[in-house]
Amino acid sequence: MTLISNQIPDNLFSNKLYIQIYNSSFENEELKNLLHLLKCELNDENLKQLIDKQEFQYPLYEINNIEIIARINDIKFIKNESNKIDSLKLAVENYLEVYKITNETKYFIRALQLVNKVKNIFKDDLPKYENEIIDVFFNSKSSFERLKLIENLQSLINSEYQRDKLINYSLEKIKKNNDDFKFSDSLNYIDILKIIKYYTAIECKINKALCLEKDADYENSNKESNTYYPNVLTKYKNALREVKGIVKANDIKLRLESKIKIEQKLYIEMLNHCGISYSNDSTIKNIIKSLSINDFSSAFSSLITFPIIRKDDVQKASKTQTSFVGQYFQYFVHLTNKGTVAGIANEQQFYENKIRDYSRGIVINVIREIKSLMDINHQEISKDVIAMMILKCESIFIPEERVGFFIEGIYQGFLNNYSLAAHILVPQIENSLKHIIELNERSITKTSNGIENDNSLGGILDTEDPNKMLNGICDDDLINELNSFLVNGNSTNFRNRLCHGLLTEFEADYYGIYIWWLTLKMIKQTDQFFKLQ
Repeated sequence: MTLISNQIPDNLFSNKLYIQIYNSSFENEELKNLLHLLKCELNDENLKQLIDKQEFQYPLYEINNIEIIARINDIKFIKNESNKIDSLKLAVENYLEVYKITNETKYFIRALQLVNKVKNIFKDDLPKYENEIIDVFFNSKSSFERLKLIENLQSLINSEYQRDKLINYSLEKIKKNNDDFKFSDSLNYIDILKIIKYYTAIECKINKALCLEKDADYENSNKESNTYYPNVLTKYKNALREVKGIVKANDIKLRLESKIKIEQKLYIEMLNHCGISYSNDSTIKNIIKSLSINDFSSAFSSLITFPIIRKDDVQKASKTQTSFVGQYFQYFVHLTNKGTVAGIANEQQFYENKIRDYSRGIVINVIREIKSLMDINHQEISKDVIAMMILKCESIFIPEERVGFFIEGIYQGFLNNYSLAAHILVPQIENSLKHIIELNERSITKTSNGIENDNSLGGILDTEDPNKMLNGICDDDLINELNSFLVNGNSTNFRNRLCHGLLTEFEADYYGIYIWWLTLKMIKQTDQFFKLQ
């Protein structure tokens, strides 16, 4: 026991303490128990989850490190043990001591959260704690830290004098940040003013909309020529979302709608510059109108149920496109923008690719319109909500050890970070298709010169192979669309161009929403696309 205690330093805290214990735990299994405790975020929900884990137990050896002592007593209080008040006092005392040493506000916040749970025990110290909250607020290094402090501890601020200090400071900071073009900091102070009840909920939304508009206007005024800035349109849309339904903000709404239309027109111009066809605007409007979207729920339902491109429709349309002169040419060659050959097709395949690319453009722009309506009709979705949605699906498309990747990728899509979402999801789609094949007790390997190797995504999605691995276990329309979009050199070839750094930032964003949408459909509609034989 003494040997174990000697491996726990008394003078290290936070990340440094965790790293030290982590390094020592390779040689001592008992120390691994402490890692769960030190990794746990300091809030009720995460600490309760830790308690429920069977692998966590109280350390049986002597510990002098005050952070570990604070965390252990925090858990004892949450578990409602017989000496819970003494545990509470010890936790508060030690958390505050760790804060003084590290200056990390998470310890201060947790200490006073515990004070707030049993105020009568600390009633003589409440004025002192209130002053300390104000001091920590002014000494914090960032607006985000200040927001977290007020979010968690505003109920301990009861003095009008202290409240007025917070109000005046926040108002001054908003003005200064706006002058310095630090609009994200201004948004945090607007939230602080709402929490301490200076702004009403409606006033908060209006002020956030105006701040987002200023942010977008500033970025707009500093644009470089022939460059697309997707954040501008996103910020205008976020601003419009804030004031949706607020009658007295009609002037702001009209102004934002006008700016959004200008940005959307620039977006279409950028599509044309990149050689991406954009379907008639009236076509998109008619499709959206037919979906009868009136809120977030109906928009999300439309997003999930909107159909993928059907192979029969493509083949039927392409037969009307073949030309008289086509019979004199054996091949149609697809060149990259650098003049290299990306793919070779016959006339029928050429027109099928053209039809499919055009149809995909319609789908992408319908998806963008639906997602825009979702953004306007709903506040930001947390990663926890996405995790719950994905886990509830219990999709065989997602291997158990890959759930985190899908949660992050789908979450980034909901944040409109489509390029990042694509970079996360594309490798997972390849792995998931192999997972589906293996669940059906089929081999994913190919043999060459006596050596077995995993098939590439191109091999898995090969539509020319009559014995393709996904035959009978994956929807044929899905196989054809994934092949065309991800690996076909005569079409978008998204996977290969993404992985080899051949996409422009704009193209990664434009096509990224499509792979995000396809992944969402494969998760939510697994039973429609995949089978277990």
